[in-house]
Amino acid sequence: MLRRTSCVLAISPYSMFLKSEAKSALYQKLTVGERGKALSARWKSLTKTQRKNFAEKAQKESYAPRAPKTTVSLAAPVVAAPSAPLVVLSDYHRFVQRKFPKLTGNPRQRLRRIAKLWQERPA
Repeated sequence: MLRRTSCVLAISPYSMFLKSEAKSALYQKLTVGERGKALSARWKSLTKTQRKNFAEKAQKESYAPRAPKTTVSLAAPVVAAPSAPLVVLSDYHRFVQRKFPKLTGNPRQRLRRIAKLWQERPA
């Protein structure tokens, strides 16, 4: 059964740092890879007090909870007339149902053996 949960996602101090530095003109001309390396180096060079400020900002903010997806029931009720079977099995299907559990090996090998037995059976 699918359930809807609403959890508040926390923002990390590093995310707050990236958010504040994203609009800096220093990083606009760099490629994505170079920008990531430069921002990482800048983050590592921050003092503890600067990091603590970002941590405090991060605790005050949080990501908005995601909008719930519409849930669909996976187990749809099957309504059938009690006297009529849902599927009419052919002789081959019944043959496979009888023989499959008795054979060993992976399913492909079993079905190959069953096909040979089906061809060899007296008509």
